[in-house]
Amino acid sequence: MMNKIIHRPYYLLLPLLLLFTHTSIMAQKKGQEKIKALKVAHITTELSLTPEEAQQFWPIYNAHHKTMQELRRQERSTVKSDMQVLGRLSEQEAKTLLNTLQDIRKQRFEAKQKLNEDLSKILSNKKIVLLARAEENFKRKLLKQYGDRTRMIDLRKQAIEERRKEKIDGL
Repeated sequence: MMNKIIHRPYYLLLPLLLLFTHTSIMAQKKGQEKIKALKVAHITTELSLTPEEAQQFWPIYNAHHKTMQELRRQERSTVKSDMQVLGRLSEQEAKTLLNTLQDIRKQRFEAKQKLNEDLSKILSNKKIVLLARAEENFKRKLLKQYGDRTRMIDLRKQAIEERRKEKIDGL
């Protein structure tokens, strides 16, 4: 009887843990969806895409983006796993790592070329060039907003700490 009483709280914690995990994942997905929507609006505006162009552009761009994400993921996982043991890599293993990274970068370059070829069928060259600038501008804006938010959090923490010190000094 005593064992049932002791283990009962753990049965209650599992659903709570699952709820918090699910909520966290959903919040992260909402954040990613919001960023994606902002990016779509930004690029559409920057390129002045007509509705017809946008209808043809976004499937091509999204497929390219998915390919690039996968290649970046491959590069990160390769680098992360092998770089952790970099000091212990043999010369041959290091050469294999370099070749793998070069292959991934070559695939990224080829994916960009394919994107340009596919987009040249529906967009002017000027708009294709503007796309690179629009992507960079969006990244810059996103990082600036993140940096501003981080700075504001730091300033708030600093202000709270100063108030605490003032209270302690005032006592």
